[in-house]
Amino acid sequence: MNPYQVLGTYPVVMRGRERLFQRLSDHLTKPTPDHVSVVGPKHIGKTVLLLHLSDFFAQENEYYLTSVYWDLRHGTPDSDSSFKLAFAQEVRKGLERIRPDLASELKNGRDTAGDILATVFEILEEENQRILVVLDGFDRVLAGAKLTRNLWDYMRDLAGRRSLRLVTGSQRRLQELCKSEDSRTSDFWEIFYDTPIQVGPFEEEDWEDLLSPFAKRGISFEKGAVTELANWTRGIPVLTAALLSRLYDQSNDGRELSATDINDLGETVLEECRDILGALWEDCTPDMQSDLATLAEDGKELLREEVPSLRLKALQDRGYV
Repeated sequence: MNPYQVLGTYPVVMRGRERLFQRLSDHLTKPTPDHVSVVGPKHIGKTVLLLHLSDFFAQENEYYLTSVYWDLRHGTPDSDSSFKLAFAQEVRKGLERIRPDLASELKNGRDTAGDILATVFEILEEENQRILVVLDGFDRVLAGAKLTRNLWDYMRDLAGRRSLRLVTGSQRRLQELCKSEDSRTSDFWEIFYDTPIQVGPFEEEDWEDLLSPFAKRGISFEKGAVTELANWTRGIPVLTAALLSRLYDQSNDGRELSATDINDLGETVLEECRDILGALWEDCTPDMQSDLATLAEDGKELLREEVPSLRLKALQDRGYV
C-alpha cells in the first residue's frame, strides 16, 4: 500500500513535524499544562498533527487518563444545548474503555449532559486525573452567531479545572473568528497560551522522516535530489504527498534517485494536481493572489516593504514565499 495519502478519509500517518509535535507536547506535559490553540491555513496538515496528538495521549501515559478527538467540521453543533450534549458524548466515548462508570452517567443523562459533565470533571479532579480534548475545525463552530457567551463561560468553568485540557485547531486565531460581540466578551478566549502553535510547510529537518518509506525499500537519494523535492513542493504538505506518492509507485527497490528524476516528475505532478493547486489558490485573498501573479511573471519581484506585514506572513505561512 502506498504510504503517501494526498486526500481521502482514512487516517494519515504523521511524518516529519517532530519538533512541532514536541513543542505542542511540552505545553501539555509541564507541571501546570496549558490550553493550546493550533492554527494554520487549509491543507497545511493541522488535522494530521492533531490526530497524532490525540492518539499519542490516548495511550497509557503519566499525564492524561485518555484523550478525545472531536472534529467539529462534521455534525457541527448549532446551539448551546447541542454543543454541550455533543461535547458530553465525545467525552463519554473516550471514557467508555477506562472509566465505564463515568461514561454510563454521561450516556444516561442526555437532558442534563452539561451538568453531569461538570460533575465528571469534578470527580476526575478529586482523583488527580486529567483528560485531553482536541477540538479540530473550530472555525466551523465559530462561523455563526448562534452560540452565546453562556456556552463559552460554561466552557471556561470546565477548562478551569485541573482535570481538563483543551487543544483547538483552526485556520485563524480564535479571537479573530468570534462573530458575535456577545461571545467575544467571554473570558474563555483568554485561557489559551498567548502564542498559538503555527503549522506551516515542512522544514528541512522533516525530510528524513518524510522519506523513510523509501529507505525501507532500499531507495536512496543523490545529493541535490531532496533539494529538488523541496523546490518543487515548497514543503506544502498536500503537494509533497502528491509528488512522493507518484515517486513511490514509479521507483524500483534499491534504486538511487537523482535530481533529474525529481525534475522529470515535477512537471507531470503539477499538471495532474491542478485541482489541488486551484484549491490552494482559492484559499488566498485577492491581494495575495495578486502578489503571487506578480512573482510568477518572468523577471518580476516583490520588495518586502511593498507587501503589508500580515499579508507577507500569510504567504510565508503557506510556503509560497
